[in-house]
Amino acid sequence: SWQASPVTYFGDLGLYQLLTGLGGSGEANRFFRKTVEPLISHDEEHNAELVETLEAFFACHGNLSQTAASLHIHRNTLTYRLQRIAGITRMDLNDADARFSIQLALKLRPVMQNRMN
Repeated sequence: SWQASPVTYFGDLGLYQLLTGLGGSGEANRFFRKTVEPLISHDEEHNAELVETLEAFFACHGNLSQTAASLHIHRNTLTYRLQRIAGITRMDLNDADARFSIQLALKLRPVMQNRMN
């Protein structure tokens, strides 16, 4: 991954090359605040792991059994967390557009955090 390397060429960033350009826009900021920021705040306030759960869910292509195994949690715990995520974001994780939106916002996260620092 580009994040693991000490030196990265801008042309090698792929999707992140596009996101870096978007990261400074007001629209990207509002989009990030609406989708992922509430989860980050929830995790900080409740010592929870919803963002990590969501990232694992996407890394496992939505496969509940694989996601639960990768997080070392019971599948019912995963289902509960996904329901919490849907409730907090007000997005249906079964809807392809909603999933894409949340996944895009997660990809924007390092770009947005770099701009905030």
